[in-house]
Amino acid sequence: MGELDNGGLFTTDEIATRKKAIVGLETKSSKKLARAEARWPPDFAEALEEELAASPARTPNPNGGFIGAVNKAKWEADYAIMGRFVDKKTLGAIVNDSDLNTRLGNSFVAVKKFTMGGREIKGSKMMVVVSVCKATLELFMQHLPEGSTAKIIDPPAPIFENVNSPKLRCLMMVACGCDVYPPGIVGIGPKSLQKEFTKMKAGMPEEDRYDEDKFYNVLFQFVVAKTKRADGSLWQA
Repeated sequence: MGELDNGGLFTTDEIATRKKAIVGLETKSSKKLARAEARWPPDFAEALEEELAASPARTPNPNGGFIGAVNKAKWEADYAIMGRFVDKKTLGAIVNDSDLNTRLGNSFVAVKKFTMGGREIKGSKMMVVVSVCKATLELFMQHLPEGSTAKIIDPPAPIFENVNSPKLRCLMMVACGCDVYPPGIVGIGPKSLQKEFTKMKAGMPEEDRYDEDKFYNVLFQFVVAKTKRADGSLWQA
């Protein structure tokens, strides 16, 4: 956990209070981690490897898919996946956290909704997956069996499409709401954020409008100005 920097956003008393809160949260997290680790046998990954080796799980199915090696993560598996992707050990993944594919890029799709208990959606059982890039979904479609009823639905506001800067994607997530900042900016969603993008770019020199680093700075000022502090007031940009 990094140090809190005043930077004009916190008073000295606020920093002391927040540091105390962080220590409390870290203590709670450590206790929860210890309880979670106690639930799993220490050789669970090894036992799972043996079970997979004795089963047909690693035999390619008609679509070429199979279960590979078992990977262990000390903390949340998301970060192990991110690390493997950054180190170019993983080409892509299907995950159940849309924050992950938004942060990492176009090679990931996220499972958005399962038909739990056979629930029907519009008369047919469905599983919904999302991606920040339509080309990724089209690539995954190629691996579906013949006769599949899967189809791609274009989003009304594809704001992450062709955005390559990880920090710009993360800032967009903060604006819309994500794990790090669930509330997001009040009244802002993909459609309204896209409208704000148009206004922001109109106020920038034409040669800077497609520079993701410069656009990040403009969007950052917008997010800071619109994000509420814990006491209900607004940050000062």
